[in-house]
Amino acid sequence: MELSFGRKIPSFISDKKKNTIKWIISYLFVNATTEDFINPCEYIKRRINFLDDYTFSYLDDGRDVEINNQFLGSKLRIERNIHSIAMETVYRIDISLINKIRECDVSYPLATVSYGISEENDFYEKKISRLMYKINDGISNYEMGEYYDYKEGNSKYYPEGNITDVTQSFVLSLDIFISLLQKEGIHKIKAVPYLPVRYLSREIAASYVKDEDRRFELKKRNEMIQENITNKFIRTFRRLEFHNQDIKITAIPYEVSEYLEMNVKDKEHMLNNLILEDISMSTYHINDSLDKGYR
Repeated sequence: MELSFGRKIPSFISDKKKNTIKWIISYLFVNATTEDFINPCEYIKRRINFLDDYTFSYLDDGRDVEINNQFLGSKLRIERNIHSIAMETVYRIDISLINKIRECDVSYPLATVSYGISEENDFYEKKISRLMYKINDGISNYEMGEYYDYKEGNSKYYPEGNITDVTQSFVLSLDIFISLLQKEGIHKIKAVPYLPVRYLSREIAASYVKDEDRRFELKKRNEMIQENITNKFIRTFRRLEFHNQDIKITAIPYEVSEYLEMNVKDKEHMLNNLILEDISMSTYHINDSLDKGYR
């Protein structure tokens, strides 16, 4: 299936089919979780389902979504694209804000459900970045005092339970993707915060460093990278849970399983942030009318 799917293979791989298959198998397990190694057959079945999935195929040519007057009258651009074999998933959802500023078409890429970076107009980027802070409106009223003590230098303790210290574009992108899932009637999420082979590859690389101090530094750095990835990952989901009554985190990673697990109900409630609610509703009704412009 991978060979027929036509996903990108690095140019340094020769055209021999055998080498291509080795590459596919290597990255199949590079992107496996701990549980996947325990249940490899289930993991491979799931990967086959990923290749067979056409849930968001209507986004293959991209869709432009009206979001009222949020973000300087911008539109939301949502597009499904195919990853290279080296990446964790087959597809990704690329999301950006688009507009026309000073007679120029400009875009502002969000932290999408996966990857994708494009050039954007500096003026437009600064304006959108300021507007992004409105996603934090009112959040400080509910935040833990320990976080502000830490932020102001009055404490060395960093409270991992806080939901202020997240990237706004991550919250916005997750909000958009949750709305797409609600539209499709998908109710359960299992999100992966840790891939053991990626972590261990850095650990093994560090072990080959001869200088003891440098080796210790690299291993500590690897631990810090993974800790930051996992904690921020959890905080972002908890932040959206705070805004959206239709979602509920049912398990934090390694409490029940290695995943962050979440239930998603059909869309019933308004989000408690104007920007997130407006964009959520616009995404939820993405197919309700013909899209216009920005093609």
